[in-house]
Amino acid sequence: MTLPVLGPNMISGMPRRTLRAARAGDPSFATGTEQVQDWGGRWWEYDITIAASRDENARALGALFAQIVDVGRFLFADPDAETSSSLGTPVVDGASQTGGTLNVTGLAAGSPLIKAGAFLSLGTEGDTRFHRILADVTPDGSGNAALSIVPSLRSSPANGAAVEINAPKVLLRPVSDIPESVANGDIHSFSFTAREAI
Repeated sequence: MTLPVLGPNMISGMPRRTLRAARAGDPSFATGTEQVQDWGGRWWEYDITIAASRDENARALGALFAQIVDVGRFLFADPDAETSSSLGTPVVDGASQTGGTLNVTGLAAGSPLIKAGAFLSLGTEGDTRFHRILADVTPDGSGNAALSIVPSLRSSPANGAAVEINAPKVLLRPVSDIPESVANGDIHSFSFTAREAI
């Protein structure tokens, strides 16, 4: 089954994106010092507001959100994640990669600097994973680069797997039902929170 896709042209304003971490702290009642435990889990959360719309557009959006609730997951094209298409067509360079560095090849030789804060995605449909690049990187003359990313790889991507850097997507799951607000004049709006579907 093809997952529904929520495109950036439907968003009003910038959605709030948060990288969550599985951590807990326990402050001492006597000294106030805190011992923090980090379990290593990281995931994306979004607060998304959809532009108010009328008539057929409102009904089409209502149908899209009903499908998202029914399927339970959707792909979201973060409007802030698009980069230049002049970077080439990168793929994973080497099997068995783990951790916070992803080696890629296939970037355009002499392609521009990839800036810290850019995004990439790996996988397709229900296996899509979304990552942020943490440091500036310039590909070498052969189109190779080592990308420092967060969250760390949860599983090893296959050698040669596509790396989507021009229009990456994140796989999300709504944390609750998606309410539809209808105001006078048949103006519909939607606002909800979604969490990365891991």
